[in-house]
Amino acid sequence: MKIKTLLKAPVLTQSGYGRHSREVFKALYEDPQLDLYVEGLNWGHCSHLTEDSEIKNQIKGCIEKHVVAKQQNPNLQFDLFVHVTIPDRKSTRLNSSHSSVSRMP
Repeated sequence: MKIKTLLKAPVLTQSGYGRHSREVFKALYEDPQLDLYVEGLNWGHCSHLTEDSEIKNQIKGCIEKHVVAKQQNPNLQFDLFVHVTIPDRKSTRLNSSHSSVSRMP
């Protein structure tokens, strides 16, 4: 049984965090044990990717998969949640099924 995984990240933005998010996406996407869904985030005033590419199409497919799944089941639960964002020093307690990823300067 595959691990139902949600990646919440600025994967389609033209930013450092966007580039890092796409690297995380690629690693998760290529893992055959994972059933990957994506929730894309905006990142400040950064623009989004404009050129079509294989990875952009893969990301958009996982975003659409997430949208459809949430419409069919608003209480959809995931086995693994990966969030690429700025670190929140106030929120250091995560349970074992959550992972927060930050970009190092």
